Amino acid sequence: MKLKSFLLLPLATLACAGPLTGGMFFTPSYYPSGGAVPPSVPGCSGPIAVTVTDAREKPAEAGHRFEENKPDVVYPIQMTGDAAAYVQSALEANFKRAGSPAEGQSTSTLAATLVQLNLEERTYHNAEFSGEVGLDFVLSNPSSAAACWKARITASGSNYSKAGNPENYQETLNRALEKATADLLSQKSFQDALCGKCSTPDQSPSLNRSSGTGNPGS
Repeated sequence: MKLKSFLLLPLATLACAGPLTGGMFFTPSYYPSGGAVPPSVPGCSGPIAVTVTDAREKPAEAGHRFEENKPDVVYPIQMTGDAAAYVQSALEANFKRAGSPAEGQSTSTLAATLVQLNLEERTYHNAEFSGEVGLDFVLSNPSSAAACWKARITASGSNYSKAGNPENYQETLNRALEKATADLLSQKSFQDALCGKCSTPDQSPSLNRSSGTGNPGS
């Protein structure tokens, strides 16, 4: 697979549809994007304080794009801005959406590490988008000196719309993060941990893969 020379184009200055070829970059911004709806936080849970660290070696690299009839010629998709802050805003927004209390006597701390973020755009007249995020989660609470719960969750999102549009890159990743949060809250062991019932090391789930789709973007 050869990487073609390119000129990165600032997508914010383009109209709804961008070029079918060439390297692109975008700045992520979280907003609800029609992905998975998270289940409710258990009533026994206190507030959840979220921290995020980006552990990727090359944080500017977000993925690649290619023409459907020329799959061997790929162009990079790059991401500017603070990826950790972006993921944190997505997690916090979805916990709030799930009913996480803003105040309480016992606050759990959820430390998330971003280990994977990838976008793929396949262009023709329009484009198909797929995205995947991988997050390592560690939950701690005042009732336990050690980690109360930990797991890795990998989730994906998809989209179909105009090529080279930054909104479609954002929506695809937003849907992956919405799916990751929904899957996190769907795990009974995590809900138990939010209420102070910690998992032993061999009980904590290690990996969960899921996908999410939503309404097409612009």
